[in-house]
Order: sequence, then C-alpha cells, then structure tokens
Amino acid sequence: MSGYAAGLNRWSIVATAVAGLLLGLPLSAQRTWIVDSANGPGTDFLDIDDAYSASGVGDTILVRPGNGLPYDLPSEITRSIRIVAPGAFPVPVRQHCTAHSIPARNIVVFDNMNFATENYNANIQVRSARGLVILSRMYAYPQVYAATGYAEDCERIVFTRVHNYLNSGAGIWTRNSNVWLIDSYVRANYSRGFQPQLTYGAAHFSGGNSSRRFAWVIGCRIEGGNAHPNLQSGPDRGIYASNLDLFVAGQTTVLGPVAGSAVVVCPQSPNTGRGPSLSFVSRQPPDPGAKWLAYDPNTTLDNCALVDGYKLQREFPAVLPGEAIRGQRQSIVAYGPSGSIVTVFASFVHGEEPVKLSVGDVWLDPYLVVEIGSAAVSAGRTATLHTTIPPWLALGDVLVYQAASLSSGTQWELSQPGFAVVRDP
Repeated sequence: MSGYAAGLNRWSIVATAVAGLLLGLPLSAQRTWIVDSANGPGTDFLDIDDAYSASGVGDTILVRPGNGLPYDLPSEITRSIRIVAPGAFPVPVRQHCTAHSIPARNIVVFDNMNFATENYNANIQVRSARGLVILSRMYAYPQVYAATGYAEDCERIVFTRVHNYLNSGAGIWTRNSNVWLIDSYVRANYSRGFQPQLTYGAAHFSGGNSSRRFAWVIGCRIEGGNAHPNLQSGPDRGIYASNLDLFVAGQTTVLGPVAGSAVVVCPQSPNTGRGPSLSFVSRQPPDPGAKWLAYDPNTTLDNCALVDGYKLQREFPAVLPGEAIRGQRQSIVAYGPSGSIVTVFASFVHGEEPVKLSVGDVWLDPYLVVEIGSAAVSAGRTATLHTTIPPWLALGDVLVYQAASLSSGTQWELSQPGFAVVRDP
C-alpha cells in the first residue's frame, strides 16, 4: 500500500502542475434570472424565451414549476447560458430550440426538462458547437418524436441522466461529433406500427471525414426496438456506430431488439429472445484510418455484436456522481481496473479544452480541485465514495468529477468526466 500512497501523492503533484496550464473562467454565472409562470416572489420573467432574450453571456436562468403548463424554449441559442430547473421534478417545455454556432470556451447547460407533453413540438437540437454543451436530466417518453438527442458537428456534447424513450427513431443520434452519453436510459420504440429504420439503433453515432470523432457510453442502459411485421428489415439495434471510435464503460447494459417476425442477423439469445445488441462499422485493418470499438468486460451485451473493424475488450476507469443536492450527502460510484486504487477529484466545469496528459485528459478546473477520497476497488471493480455538496454553491453550477486509477506496477489512467448540476431538494 505504501507504493500506492506514494503514487497518489504524485498524482496530486501532477494535478497542481496542470493548474498552471489552463486559463480559468468565472466559477458562477454573471447574473441569475428567475422564470416563473405563476409569477411568484422574485420572478423576472414568465417564460424561458423572454428570459434568454434579456440575458447576457454566461447568465443563469432558473425555472420554477410555475402553473404547471409548458414553458416556451428559445428558438435558438448561440452563446453561454445555463437554463436549469433546480428542483427534483422536471419542468414541461415546448417549441423547437436549436443551440448552434456556440463559440469555443462557451458553456451551454440545459437541466431538468420534460418533453413528454407536446408531441412533435418540443425538442432541442445542437449543431456546430465549438464550446461545451451539457444536457442533463432530460425526459422524453413514447408520445415524443424528437427531444434532446440530436447533435451534429459538435466538439463536446454531453448527455447525462437523459431518459429518452421515443415513439420513432433513435433516442440519441449524433453526427460528426465528440459525444459523452453518461448514466442515461435510452430506448427505441416501434410498438405503434411505424416503419422500421434498419440499423439506426436506439443510440446512433456516426463520425465524419474531416476529423477523427469518438463516442463514450458510460454507465447507461440502452435497449433496441420492438419487432416489426416487415420481413425485409429487422428492428433496431441497441447501439449503431459507424466511422468513429466507440468506447463503452461503467457497467453499461446494451440490449438488442426484441425478436419477432423481422429478420434477425445473428442467433437470438435463448434467455431474452432479443437480436444483436450492437453494430459497429469501420474501415477494416490494416487501413490506418480504421476506427476502434473498445468495451469494458463489465459491459453487458445481451446478444452478439456485429463488428466490421477493430474490436477489443479492456478495463476502463469511470466515475458516476450522484445528484448534487445542496447541503446533502452525495454518493460517487467509481470504477477501476482489477486490483487498482481509485482516487476521485471534483471541481467546477469550465470551457477550456481538456489538458492532454499521457494518462488521460484532465477536465478539472485548476483553480479549485477537491480530492473526494481514495478506495481500493472491489471484486466487481467498483468503489463508492461520499461527499457533502456545499450549501454555498450556486444553483446551476456544474460539478465535474474524474477518477484516477492506479494499478499494480504504477499504471496510471484517468477516467472520462462525470457531471452533476447543482440543485435543491
């Protein structure tokens, strides 16, 4: 254990050294606006789109439950803003919103919205974003046709605690983007007789030709679609990915489509009656442009994976923080390679590009990094740590977590980030 302890001290030195490499942004937004359709005390605006029109770069819009009717989203968002409903229950929203042309170093946050009341007319799409866009605690159910799951030409798009169970099409669909899908539930649904969309998948990730793209799926449950009566095409996979690097970690479960009369490409599982869990298409080796599918042994693939390209299994470190409720205890689940020790760090999210080290990319804000603690992983490669969310944090602040794993032989690795938007009970 002494060697591990010494290694952890060395990590602290590394984190301190990284602090000098980044430019910081303010920890909290410049101004907070309160939206309340019931016009309660302190209300600034009755609707979200009006508040956005009045807000400035980096402001926060806090949305109260109000009278329970859906709020109007802005038609477009083009700069740093945080639009959050900081309580336990999501606020209903409507209208089509496009977040686009977000400049580098800008942060856009959507948190705690329900798209299930408006059918066709409630969705957020993200396009051409150079900055960081986070969609947290988003909820959509079968009557919804499009909600929060579409992103195109984005440098950093994060879906965390998203529950997308749509009526038709992929719950998550990204093109030419770097994507993180974290601690989410995504399900395809075709039970109402819609035409099948073969290979789209409940989660669909496609890369681009201009730069190498990737998608991380961490701690999620993804389910393929129902069977179709159409005998010429099969139901959707859990995940369909093409022309990018796909990484699956953190005890993710990917279920194939429900088997039926439609064609199933590989043998069905006798236990679940489902089709293929995952399809991955890339250029074949030895082409240097070929992309990778890499998934953790903790990943559950309900049935076979159809892979046309590179594939490997490896153990990833990962971190899944619980809800960041002010003044309350938070549990943080960390994963590490077998026999490793994990240390979890937390800070505020910031708009800079992560610093790239040989052990992984550092997302932490150098001006305030807190070490949550260290623990040896269990036989299941997990460790649970706890902290208390300070009551002085601002509603809408976004906390970012990373786990550093240290294996025997002093092998270091950093996890991908985990996110939690600060809220009240």
